Amino acid sequence: MESKDSSTEYILKMNETMNNSVVNMKVKIKDLRNKIDDLETTNDKHDSSIRYMKGMLKNYVELIELYNTILTKKESINKINQKESDFYACQNNKFVNAYVMMFLLYIFNNMFYVYNGFLDIRSVCKSIISIIICTLASCETFKIFRTDFKFQHDNIKSINISIKECKTKIKEIENSSDFMSEFIDGF
Repeated sequence: MESKDSSTEYILKMNETMNNSVVNMKVKIKDLRNKIDDLETTNDKHDSSIRYMKGMLKNYVELIELYNTILTKKESINKINQKESDFYACQNNKFVNAYVMMFLLYIFNNMFYVYNGFLDIRSVCKSIISIIICTLASCETFKIFRTDFKFQHDNIKSINISIKECKTKIKEIENSSDFMSEFIDGF
């Protein structure tokens, strides 16, 4: 019977050893699963951070493009305004020069008639005064030599609308960047 006891004892010891080994393995498996969960959580955080950084980088690239668009459109408006201003100045100078030349020729012609005795000086002075008054009144009333710049004004309006849209997009991106800053601070 001793042999039976010894075999039973051996089986019991082996069973206990195996049982201890299984318990140790379960503890190790549990530890490894916890480490895997921690690594997955860390990996998810890193993936989230990478997505966030990609989004932030995309937003900043878009901001740069929008700022450059605004600057380009602003330069276009300035060029149009400068051309229009130069054109008005040129037309105004031409008008003034033409009027002065016409007026001087009129005076010279009338002085010639006064000198030769065809006209009297009072009638010439009256006609000169009436010409001056009529010229000033017609220039003010009819806006002489004003050109219609409707196309340029419409172009300027569309550029201004485009600038406002760009500013709205910039504001949206800046607001999303505020959320992202809070998100980063949460780490």
